[in-house]
Amino acid sequence: MKFVDSHGLQFSELLQDIGVSAFRGDNAQTGELGRFVQRIENGEIPPGSVLVAESLDRLTRDRVNQALLLLLNITQHGVRIGLTAQNTILDLASYAAFFPLLADMMRSNSESEHKSIRSSANWHTKRKLARKGVIATSQCPRWLEVQDGKLHVLEDRAQLVRRILDMSVQGYGRGVIVRTLRKEGIPAWNTRKPVWHESYINKLLCNRAVVGEYVAEFKDEDGIK
Repeated sequence: MKFVDSHGLQFSELLQDIGVSAFRGDNAQTGELGRFVQRIENGEIPPGSVLVAESLDRLTRDRVNQALLLLLNITQHGVRIGLTAQNTILDLASYAAFFPLLADMMRSNSESEHKSIRSSANWHTKRKLARKGVIATSQCPRWLEVQDGKLHVLEDRAQLVRRILDMSVQGYGRGVIVRTLRKEGIPAWNTRKPVWHESYINKLLCNRAVVGEYVAEFKDEDGIK
């Protein structure tokens, strides 16, 4: 708010893209930023408005050409971009100021790319080990646990999984299953919200892990699973 006050601006709304990556530009496509840009294009955000962020890489760490298009798209509609780290406000007239900021963003993109490559290589190694029967990660289904490098079945939870599967086979819907578990006071396995929900039952019923399969997720260079 200090930046807003010092530049004589009036706060209007807060945009948050929690868990949405700026590295691949996901936030500008499917996140709050993307919806905000669409509102700019539709004329819902009046010219003269200011989109405030800590720095440019909080808006995007996408490839430079895509990042430049995003900045131009915003400013060409008369919306300015405020950067609190640099204590500056950019508009189309300050086009030249984009380039040193883009250079910094290129460095951020490169760092993110290297992290992505290292992470991908690490998971590739873990998947190779998993094919040999080596436990690839301590993260496992809630009815299993890792002890001394081996998977062990938590039998009480495994029995509950079998019961849920049996109820589904018998034609009971997710809602009925949830109500049954809640009525019987069976605690859910989510420690943050220990209450059964239909979404988790659906996830459980679709999870190949219940038949003993290990499916590792893989993302390509565009971040697509």
